[in-house]
Amino acid sequence: MSKFYRYGFQCIDEDDISALCQGLRGELITNGPNVAAFEEAIARRCGAAHAVAVSCGSAALQLAAQGCGLGPGKRAWTSAMTFVGAANAIAATGAAPGFVDIDPHSFNVSPETFEAALVEAERRGETPDLFIPVHFAGQPCDMEGLAAVARRWRVAIIEDACHALGAAVNGLPVGGCHSGSAAACFSLHPVKSITTGEGGLILTNDDALAMRLRRMRNHGIGMQPTCPDEPWRREMTDIGFNYRMTEFQASLGLSQLSKLDTFLARRQALAALYRRAFAQWPVRFQQTNASDRHAHHLLPVVFDFDALGVGKRALFDQAAARGIFLAVQYYPPPLHAYYRRQGFGDNQFPAAEDFYRRSFCLPIHPSLTEEDVADIHRHLGDAVAAAR
Repeated sequence: MSKFYRYGFQCIDEDDISALCQGLRGELITNGPNVAAFEEAIARRCGAAHAVAVSCGSAALQLAAQGCGLGPGKRAWTSAMTFVGAANAIAATGAAPGFVDIDPHSFNVSPETFEAALVEAERRGETPDLFIPVHFAGQPCDMEGLAAVARRWRVAIIEDACHALGAAVNGLPVGGCHSGSAAACFSLHPVKSITTGEGGLILTNDDALAMRLRRMRNHGIGMQPTCPDEPWRREMTDIGFNYRMTEFQASLGLSQLSKLDTFLARRQALAALYRRAFAQWPVRFQQTNASDRHAHHLLPVVFDFDALGVGKRALFDQAAARGIFLAVQYYPPPLHAYYRRQGFGDNQFPAAEDFYRRSFCLPIHPSLTEEDVADIHRHLGDAVAAAR
């Protein structure tokens, strides 16, 4: 094994390191000007009125949900196929989490699966107050369709765009809340489109929500004095947490943002190479729309293991022996032990469960080369042969 291929990896160059060091040398390394500059640059890039930088994508989802009024006695749903972050954000507010099955081709919740779930929930008197659709792997959801359904049912929307910084629909960037979403959330984890080490962003066009979110990331305390006679007093007006981003993280983020288009172009080229390389395999890639720009955070592939003549575990092991990490993204949230205790379980979300049983994510990140893709294809062919 000459090389190990991870499913994702950060791309940090000397310019990024220099920017990070510059942030560390500043007079302030928290609550300074770099975070504000990063927020402004992201908001401008996505076409949103406001961006609020926080400590991670999960914090972004939690604060956005809480900031939109989610809490005890309310219900919120998210996709049955994603990371647990969105469901946990709902649960952390004290609201009751729920899930919606995915479309088996786009791997996203579709307007049809969303409305079908709403019709069924209405019979039980359990329709949600909030829905968090996930732009899975970087493929934008049909937000116009989802928003139309949500308006009919009077459900608010927060977009989980943690996979999708740089994605666009009909030229409109994901994150701009162009279909009327209350907010959209990004992750800046090392394997995402750009990174700040750890970090997250909440974008919104709601002035009052943006102000509330800025307090909530700072323990619920605003930056302005609350008593004219005591100018030192700043009161906590909302439940909040220390979810701030540091100045040096923001410096790194600004440097990374300048490379976003280059990173996206490389991811798109790699995805096209993979599709050509595996065109004769019994596999199915994520359905995409010609009018969309896919961010390709992940490259999920559904395998026909029967046609290949191998089992999933056998292929996983043989690929690992050849230096290829086939990521399984993700174990469906409703099947996790915590959510099973809330009444969820097997066979409730068949498309998500089928995706979990039959999919792997192939390595994709900007540092991979055309030769790497050819190497991965060749090694996976050898792995299939060895696993039979």
